[in-house]
Amino acid sequence: MLLLRRETHGCNPTERLKGAFCMLGQTIVSLLPIITGGLIALLGGAVGPVVSHFLASKKEKKRERIEKFEELFEVLSEYEQWVDAERMRIVWGVAGVRSPSPLLRAQAICAIYFHDLKPNLADLSTAVGPYFVWMGAAGVRRVGKKPNINDGFNEAYMPYRQKWTECVTAVSDYATRKGDNL
Repeated sequence: MLLLRRETHGCNPTERLKGAFCMLGQTIVSLLPIITGGLIALLGGAVGPVVSHFLASKKEKKRERIEKFEELFEVLSEYEQWVDAERMRIVWGVAGVRSPSPLLRAQAICAIYFHDLKPNLADLSTAVGPYFVWMGAAGVRRVGKKPNINDGFNEAYMPYRQKWTECVTAVSDYATRKGDNL
């Protein structure tokens, strides 16, 4: 019968409830560092890869833009050489392989990566037109064995050359303006 009888030993139910809450609070406080560590681990496991992927993607895009910018400079140099090779082929009859204009590649790079530079390339494309007209006329004079094959060269070449220089300067200034945000 002793087992069934409740002994209160002078404690009332309210005090027992306070004691239980006190013990619960102490248990929670002692488990708080473990719970916090677990939550941090869960968040780190879920958020860490997303943040890592975002930063890697941003770095990759920046590297790609820098590579395309370098390619744009190379293409502008190739374009100048291409125009000169076309002059040699058309005006002087030097054998050479016809190839598409590198300016098309430069325009594609600007359309995708550097929209601000598109007008400069359009101006360059327009400025080379009269120079090609002169090349054709000079080639006809050469074939017809007419004198003064170079007549009008400066008037046709200089506007193109000036636009090419302006375009290269604009590309260089763009890089300076953008700096690390290229």
